[in-house]
Amino acid sequence: MPYRSVVRKDKSTTQVRLVFNCSSSKRGDLSLNDYLEQGPNLNPSLLDVLLKFKIFKLVFCGDIEKAFLMIGIAEDDRRCLRFLWNTNDKGKEYVVLQMNRVLFGSRCSPFLLRAIIRYVRKYLERYPDCVDMLDNALYADDFCYGAETVQEALSLSAGVVSILNSREL
Repeated sequence: MPYRSVVRKDKSTTQVRLVFNCSSSKRGDLSLNDYLEQGPNLNPSLLDVLLKFKIFKLVFCGDIEKAFLMIGIAEDDRRCLRFLWNTNDKGKEYVVLQMNRVLFGSRCSPFLLRAIIRYVRKYLERYPDCVDMLDNALYADDFCYGAETVQEALSLSAGVVSILNSREL
C-alpha cells in the first residue's frame, strides 16, 4: 500500500505523519478500498447536527484527536494492511510492516468509528448527556454541541473525555 509523509512544522506533537493511500492500485488491479465493505452510514444527518447546534445558549465544537488511530485492527486482518518500509537513507533496504490501527481514508473507517462510538451507550446511566452528544452531535470525528451554562459545557466536555479515554472502549 503506497504512502507518503506529510510534514507540518507548525505542529508541536506530530510534525511528520504518514498518509496511506487505500485507493491506489496498479493499472488493471483493485485497490484495498475496492475489497473493503463500506458498512452502513451511521452518522446522523449533518443538517440535524447543525440545526440542534443552534438551540443552545452556549455552543462549542470539538474534534476527536486521531480518532481512527484509537481503533485497533484484529490480528488476523492486519496481514491485509502490509506495506514496505525503507530502513535506510539509500532506499535499498526494505522490511514488510503491517498496520494495527484503522487507516484514515479506508472505505470502512467512518463506519468503524461510529460503531465504536455507539458502544458508549453502556455509559448512558452515568453520563446521559454525554452519550446523547456523542450519539447525535458527532459527525465523523467532529462534533458541534452546546449547553445552557459554562459549567454544564465543561461538565459535558469532561464526561466525553472520560468516556473516550476509557480502556473499555
